[in-house]
Amino acid sequence: MQGLPGLQVIRPTAFPAVLMLALWPLFMLLPARASRGFFIVSGIGLVTLLGGPLLAGAIVAVVLLGYALTEAVARQQHNRRAKFILGLLGLHAAYWASFMLTPPAAFTTLREADRVPVFILFSGVGVTFFRLVSYYYDRMRGTVERVALIDYLAHMCFFPQLRHGPIERCREFSRKIAGARQNWQPTDAGIGLARVGVGFGLLLGFANLMA
Repeated sequence: MQGLPGLQVIRPTAFPAVLMLALWPLFMLLPARASRGFFIVSGIGLVTLLGGPLLAGAIVAVVLLGYALTEAVARQQHNRRAKFILGLLGLHAAYWASFMLTPPAAFTTLREADRVPVFILFSGVGVTFFRLVSYYYDRMRGTVERVALIDYLAHMCFFPQLRHGPIERCREFSRKIAGARQNWQPTDAGIGLARVGVGFGLLLGFANLMA
């Protein structure tokens, strides 16, 4: 396994993912009302572990600013289209500026040309950008009402999706979180672990193919 180049690529993400699995018993023990707080704290904590407090703080700051920008533009009555375009350009500018970041030490084993793109892909920066745009676009179209800040943060910081996706709509995620503890069964944990194993195998194979 040590010689597989794909393993070198995904190693910076594998350890935090295992830690997230280790935290799940805590989620099951917490009261249902604490579910959103659990996802926020665990997500930020694991990003801090991977990339350091600077990266985690930057992601949280961008998430909060994106929410403020979205709701500010959504309340506008005049020149709404122009402000929508300006806001969208701002989000894109923040994303491309992230390519100027210095990758953490965990990524220095990669080829120099690959370090920044792989870091953006596996640190959560790229997926965070697409989630911001998704919520921004939905609010501008008027297809969803304003999502409460704590629901929005739980959606943006949910670690299993923060790093690699998929890109799920904020409103849909909020509904799932609200009912997550109502229909949960212990057998769901086994099914989830089986999916993790299959997904990891597919990811490792794809990473080796690309490498």
